[in-house]
Amino acid sequence: MFGTIVSASDRGFWFAEADSTHQSIFIHQRNVKGRRFLHVNERVKFDLAPSTTKPGEVEAINVEFVGMTIARQTSDEAVRP
Repeated sequence: MFGTIVSASDRGFWFAEADSTHQSIFIHQRNVKGRRFLHVNERVKFDLAPSTTKPGEVEAINVEFVGMTIARQTSDEAVRP
């Protein structure tokens, strides 16, 4: 599954929005491969597993950084040639 980091904490956890479901997915630092921190707008790949702290919920595991998002243009922004 792929998603985008939408919320970052300096305490070792993040939330990503899953591309396919737009669900908010919890990510803990212990489940991030090869990086110490993630940042808002970074793209990640991950698997889902039952939450270790919240029964009935899921969290991301095997999290890998895959790149940056491209900024989206809002309808309020004028397009200039």
